[in-house]
Amino acid sequence: NAQSAKKKTFATKYAQEGVEFVRSLRDANYTTFRSYNGLYCVGKDQATLGTVQSTCTTANYDQFIRSVRIEQNVGCGTNTARVTVSVSWKDGKCPTNSYCHTAQHVSCLSTVNPVTAP
Repeated sequence: NAQSAKKKTFATKYAQEGVEFVRSLRDANYTTFRSYNGLYCVGKDQATLGTVQSTCTTANYDQFIRSVRIEQNVGCGTNTARVTVSVSWKDGKCPTNSYCHTAQHVSCLSTVNPVTAP
């Protein structure tokens, strides 16, 4: 049980880091951020989102799988993106080769830069 709780704590932390990663991408370039839509596999120390994937099945953050789903103008309102970061892991309670546990963090990010140009 202690190992399971430890993995859940790490997964929650990695999910929160994923949202911060996406927020930093958004803050760096709002125009580019508005073009992101889909599922991305985001590993440890990754600097970009990479290409859209249909699923993430390989551990990419130590023994965890972290994925980021970005949906433009869905569920959060106009000029926003819903960002869902999922971190999955497996342990002895999971079926063989199955990542049966998931921690998830959902956030709505504005796609409009609040800073106006001079």
